[in-house]
Amino acid sequence: MPLSRRHLVFSCLGCAVLGGALGFGAARLFPPPAENGGGRAHRAGWAAGAATAAEEAAQNTRAGGGGAPESGLLENIATDELRARLGRWLAAGAPGGPARNAALECLAEWARRDAWEALKFVHEAAVFPGRNEACALPLARIGREDMPAVIAWLRANLSERDRAVVAHDVLAHLVHDAPRQAAELVLADGIPGETTLADEMPWEPYYLGEVIQSLMRTSPGEALALFERLPESGKSKAAADFVSAWLQTDPASALAWCERNRDTLFNGSASYGLLHKLLMASSPHLESTLDRLRLTPDQMDLWSWDNYCQRFPDKALARLQASPGGVSSTFVNRLTSALFSSGSPDEALEVLKLCLPSADAGRTLYDSWDAWARSDRKAAEAWLETMPDAEIRAQLRDKARAKDSPAEFLQTAGADADPEAVHWAAMHITVKDNVGQGVLLDFMGRNPGYFQDDRAQLVVEGLIEKGVEPPAMLAVIEQIPPGSTRDRTLAAAAGAWAGNGDTALAASLASAIGDPDTRAARLFDIYGEMRRRDPAAAAGWLAAQPLPPEVRASWEAIAKGREE
Repeated sequence: MPLSRRHLVFSCLGCAVLGGALGFGAARLFPPPAENGGGRAHRAGWAAGAATAAEEAAQNTRAGGGGAPESGLLENIATDELRARLGRWLAAGAPGGPARNAALECLAEWARRDAWEALKFVHEAAVFPGRNEACALPLARIGREDMPAVIAWLRANLSERDRAVVAHDVLAHLVHDAPRQAAELVLADGIPGETTLADEMPWEPYYLGEVIQSLMRTSPGEALALFERLPESGKSKAAADFVSAWLQTDPASALAWCERNRDTLFNGSASYGLLHKLLMASSPHLESTLDRLRLTPDQMDLWSWDNYCQRFPDKALARLQASPGGVSSTFVNRLTSALFSSGSPDEALEVLKLCLPSADAGRTLYDSWDAWARSDRKAAEAWLETMPDAEIRAQLRDKARAKDSPAEFLQTAGADADPEAVHWAAMHITVKDNVGQGVLLDFMGRNPGYFQDDRAQLVVEGLIEKGVEPPAMLAVIEQIPPGSTRDRTLAAAAGAWAGNGDTALAASLASAIGDPDTRAARLFDIYGEMRRRDPAAAAGWLAAQPLPPEVRASWEAIAKGREE
């Protein structure tokens, strides 16, 4: 059964806990690269450290530092003494700190001289903290000359879980300066886990891509052949590293290959990873890659599009305008924000008018302008004062006031106020503000039925949850003309008060709902709430309702079934 990523993570964690991860002071001797993640950083740091441990020891000794016992130039120490030092370290309980550093240095030097004997010592020791990571050091030495022997040893001597951990560590040692040998390990059946090339590749994208990327720098043909041998899952993981390296050595061939494979390989995560790498590296091949892949903004991942807009707003604008079939508001918003912040607000306004319906355009415009105002209020206000479109100017001002001072905004707002701004102000008051409820109720009284359907329900429920008294709310509801908005408002109020325990008031409001189906549904909900609080009172209430006997029986049966 293939070893999943989750199993690999657990196995790595297990080794770290059981064996102390054989840190050997790795954080001091070889800190991991800052850009790598936790598990990957541990592997990379261990690999880098083990490869140069003997040299580190020599440098420490020459400088008179290092703090390790029995220091000396390791290349001048007999192999038997290296073995003895490791034995004494284990006998002492494998202490950490400088003693671990010294142990690592001894193991590295021994592996350089006789990797098989060093491997045997680590593998057969009764106790060896971080055994798996330690085994990877001599195995990597062996793998440089005889990878088939390493693969055979892994299969014969380790469990599936341990084999996966050790194989990843060996790969980390070899990935940069021995890519051919690393490739042998990647392609070996059952390494790691019981898998074949027909199964999902278990290797992390970092290692798989790095192997092919390293090989691409020296042998592009071999790298391409290795890539083509991978299953689709492996290709998806390795593609970004593979192509980014190829673009550095032979951009024409790499771009032609991308173009040929855009409908298969690059229909998903591979293209996203590639764009990410090109953007991070400020690659000169970014534009030609986008052209060859024919990616529209909506086909780019949001991170790539956002960064592209921030760095190249004019180019992003051209791509958006050339995009067939339009682009979603989220992608338009990213571009308009970039245009505002880069000092091109008029272009941002034109983008919105061209690309989005008026309702979406208004919301997106405010979001972009507000982001600009937060970073440069003076410039944003100056542009707003001089823009010629009075309607848009009023909308932006309304939204800004509704966001900054919702109660003050509603005091002067009328029925012609921007609906989005009014909704924002109402939501702020019903969710956060305990002092603006009277202002909101006054606005609703001056503009009966202003809040429609779902928004009416949200506002009413929010006000009741905030503790608005029934007379004030009822006075507002009574002014709403009969129809769906009034019914939705009554239903929302009835449900909110029923939840607060005032089932009598809730039932009275529900009975006033005009639509018979809506009325019956809400009354049944209230009956269920009554049964939960006071079954006897609920039975009396139901008996008094003007309902056919069969309806009463049905309500009782359904409510009882829900309770059970």
